[in-house]
Amino acid sequence: MKKNKLNVMLVDDSFIIRVILKDLLEEDPQKRFNVLERVDNGEKALYAIKAHMGEIDVVIMDIEMPVMNGLEAVKKIMKECPVPIVMFSSLTKRGAQESIEAMRYGAVDVIAKPDGNRHMSAIREEIYNKLEYAGKYANVKNLRTPLAPVRTPDFSFTTKRNASNKLSNLIVIGSSTGGPNALRTMFSTLPAETPAGIIVVQHMPQGPFVKSIADRLDETVPFRVKIAEEGEIVEDGTIYFADAGKQLGVKKERGNLLCHYTDDDPITGHKPSVTYLFESVANENPDVPVYSIVATGMGSDGARGLQPLKQIGSTNLVESPDTTVIYGMPRKAKETGFSDYEERIEQLIPRICDLISKPNNTTSKR
Repeated sequence: MKKNKLNVMLVDDSFIIRVILKDLLEEDPQKRFNVLERVDNGEKALYAIKAHMGEIDVVIMDIEMPVMNGLEAVKKIMKECPVPIVMFSSLTKRGAQESIEAMRYGAVDVIAKPDGNRHMSAIREEIYNKLEYAGKYANVKNLRTPLAPVRTPDFSFTTKRNASNKLSNLIVIGSSTGGPNALRTMFSTLPAETPAGIIVVQHMPQGPFVKSIADRLDETVPFRVKIAEEGEIVEDGTIYFADAGKQLGVKKERGNLLCHYTDDDPITGHKPSVTYLFESVANENPDVPVYSIVATGMGSDGARGLQPLKQIGSTNLVESPDTTVIYGMPRKAKETGFSDYEERIEQLIPRICDLISKPNNTTSKR
């Protein structure tokens, strides 16, 4: 018999937060959730999951808790009794850093706790959607299985790439649920001498979360990794992340391609939007070869942008379901018929490097 509701466990040391979350989930007009357990620390969460083995569909978990905090709990749960976990984090720098670290160990996604000026009802739909997608569609096997980096021999690197004054190729990337881990694996295969600039839209809540991802990658990736700034020149050797709460596109000016933010409306609920970035690149039609990647995530963001990219000669890649946490965005992108390659996450950058290195690169502008 098919289960109609998702069994949810709430983990937060605040009694008030647990009550508010329970009430909010029970008020869902679509009646998607049943609150099976409410506990106040990570140790109790671990015990409860084992006690209800196979019954809990998704967990929403605080970071800062006594006895066992959220980060330690995620490590143990994903090792001993894996279940989809959505972090419920404060908007502090530390909260953001620990949420990103939790995703490294298998958490599916993060929701930012409302600050003093916002009520929980302001993020009602975000809570509903993220818990539903995590509970129904998250591939726990891919959450708990670290992917080994595979480096391509076409380029070599020894130290951090120096800033360049030119743009040879443009790579645009979109990811959502499962994206922080996917990007970490993807960029572990990136050689420093790859002649390309890279722009990334990763769906994250507003706050310090995107910067935490960029800062962590900057410590391990041979390219510079940073938040894109308005009017900044896109150049080889740098990865530019779209800031949360704005739409990031590009514009051509005096022979350069620039990052360009707007306050345009969300697309499919997202701001920044992968589709917005892709369509902006297509409209500006850079004078260099373009490559796009649609990686793991729920929904369809990015799919609408593949046709206009293809019309300017872009090579479009999507992540394979073999490695996605949620095969939503890549599936919708593939269904458009405008994707050229479907690869495991660790093979996407090597595929692009191979295409760039070919003497008769068919994607080059003519």
